[in-house]
Amino acid sequence: MTDLGPCTYYLGMSVRRDRPTRSLRLYQKGYIRKVLREFNIWECKLVLTPIDTNKLEPSKEGFIAIKIDQNWYARAIGSLIYAILGTKPDIAYTVLAYSRYITNLGEPYIKAIKRIF
Repeated sequence: MTDLGPCTYYLGMSVRRDRPTRSLRLYQKGYIRKVLREFNIWECKLVLTPIDTNKLEPSKEGFIAIKIDQNWYARAIGSLIYAILGTKPDIAYTVLAYSRYITNLGEPYIKAIKRIF
């Protein structure tokens, strides 16, 4: 076993410890940047709220999502859930609300996930 000194990076999170104020801060800036590049939405417009105030219409009766879209959506939801668990609890409601539509999603749901990013 080797002592590597104070922890500064752990599971994709930067760790900052401030001894005088007795605080510990976690940051996921590197992870978020990696995810944005992976999903090709690095250059996107910022919005004030992660969820649209308009109600999303459910997919039409008999609609079957393309397998590629389902895989993209599942990976995006998983990436966002990891961010929630680490440092982004402010988007938890939105991500978990859209995670219900993994099985049969439509184009509006993909746009909604991009809005969260």
